[in-house]
Amino acid sequence: AAAYTQLAEDPDLRCGVLWAQGTDFTAGLDMPAIVQEIPKAIFKPFIPRGMIDPFGVSTAPCPKPIVTAVQGRCYTLGIELMLVNQISIASADAKFSQYEVSRGLFPFGGGTVRWPQSVGVNNAYRYMLTGDWFDAQEAYRLGLVQEVVPEGQQLERAIALAEKIAEQAPLGVQAVL
Repeated sequence: AAAYTQLAEDPDLRCGVLWAQGTDFTAGLDMPAIVQEIPKAIFKPFIPRGMIDPFGVSTAPCPKPIVTAVQGRCYTLGIELMLVNQISIASADAKFSQYEVSRGLFPFGGGTVRWPQSVGVNNAYRYMLTGDWFDAQEAYRLGLVQEVVPEGQQLERAIALAEKIAEQAPLGVQAVL
């Protein structure tokens, strides 16, 4: 939330890149811990007041473009972060799953709305209702990611795209968004 808010508020920043260190983008949530935290969120929101919700659920999404670089496993909320951003690059080793349904939950990070918008209703249902995993090529076929690059090149490619976006006229970029 702090990084998204800084991106939104700093006039010198024109485009962001979301990436993760390590072998995986997200390995999924610790569901028992999340279930315990949900009641607390009623009294103390997950996103501090005045900050941008990276999932675009409790606030408007970040008003500046964000390119996502994904590697390894990308499950649940990781996919929902991708869906709220504008462009996603996946390494060839990326694997995806929106498996909340197998835990008696639903994609609560905006996925139930953004999946159908991004990949079409039936493609969205295919993966949200089964929790099946799929690879980077299937994510590309669906339109969930815009490029698949060799393993280890996803961040470099995401930065290159972000730099290209940042070179464009700011009013034009805002009009597109």
